[in-house]
Amino acid sequence: MESVLSLSGLSLSRGGKQILSDINLELMPGKFTALLGPNGAGKSSLLKCLSQDYKPDTGRIELRGKALSDWPQMKLAKELAVLPQHSGLGFAFKAKDVVAFGLYPLTLNQRQGDVLVEYWLERLDITHLSDSLYPELSGGEKQRLHLARVLVQLAQSQKPPVLLLDEPTSALDLAQQHRVLSLLRQLASGQEYTIISVLHDLNQACQYCDELVVLSQGRIAANGTPRCCMNEDLIDNVWHYRPERLNRSADIPLYF
Repeated sequence: MESVLSLSGLSLSRGGKQILSDINLELMPGKFTALLGPNGAGKSSLLKCLSQDYKPDTGRIELRGKALSDWPQMKLAKELAVLPQHSGLGFAFKAKDVVAFGLYPLTLNQRQGDVLVEYWLERLDITHLSDSLYPELSGGEKQRLHLARVLVQLAQSQKPPVLLLDEPTSALDLAQQHRVLSLLRQLASGQEYTIISVLHDLNQACQYCDELVVLSQGRIAANGTPRCCMNEDLIDNVWHYRPERLNRSADIPLYF
């Protein structure tokens, strides 16, 4: 199976500080990958390289065998979408209109667009907010609203698309965290989305993600399935905290 996203020799510095060093990754279709690591490890910077917000000093990023920088922007918008950690809006749009912003790169008629917006409002459990004004929503409601928007954006990808997320559950309550992560897992396993997300909860990453990429001081400290690469020694070395594993006989590790 060929990778969807390929990173080779990627390095990045910002303000004279080395942020990422020699990152090499092959990100596969149908996989939900977590970017993990302590604060300042380079997780969000790596995501910004993938979204072209940052230009690496060295290295190459390819999407389906073609340099990411060579993709026409309108075509790329149908194949790859980004949900940043903070998505601000200064105007009092209705919630459903914010989700409809994701229709911009698509070629749908009004009725098809409305159906698509309604579908993702329902999947994210925010249909009841359709006519609410954006500034009046809670942080968690806004976060789910923007997730619905980027999923609308990817609706007409010619192939299973790529979704990049920076801490998509940071403003959500516990139940909504699990609903969103479960949805992302379903998109990866059922529709072969390539999903790369910055996460902080190691147990949730181990429960929902197929692959883990652990960063430490801008380098890859571990990369593989939760069962293969997550252990007490790794957590101690990277996060400087010695956890206790609760379920030693289970395939999915669980720590506190």
